[in-house]
Amino acid sequence: MSGGSIAERQQALLVARLQAILVSNGYLADMGARVHEERAHFDEADTFPLLNVQMVGEAVDGDQFGERITITRTWRVEVWRGVDDDLALALLQDVKRALMDRGSLGNFDDEDGKLGALTYGGTEALAIEQDGHGITGLSATFSVKGPETWGEPRTAT
Repeated sequence: MSGGSIAERQQALLVARLQAILVSNGYLADMGARVHEERAHFDEADTFPLLNVQMVGEAVDGDQFGERITITRTWRVEVWRGVDDDLALALLQDVKRALMDRGSLGNFDDEDGKLGALTYGGTEALAIEQDGHGITGLSATFSVKGPETWGEPRTAT
């Protein structure tokens, strides 16, 4: 994860944790093998359930004076499932378990250092119609609040 901006490292860590959602790791389904980023649509060739990660916003917390600022970035993790799949809540619990690593207690760190603190923001139902087929799921939001150096998005002084 080295070399990227703080935002890129945060998203990479979210994706890496989601990719661990495999039956062999004690989860319900192998959604970790089907993690997409910023995907806008799906088709019948896709295997469900699958995950899609999208950054949906960022906000600066407090005053922006000085060299260090605090930014809260929010991602939406979409859990898409097939029409016949009635495990939506169980799949959501797997996502929460993977991202909200109990050992970290909200600390969000990669091998290069601290990226902030992870919080859970809630869930909404999803439904789209594509190619005449209904696809449903759940959308969970997660935010990471952490420092960034003014004018240098790769460091957090």
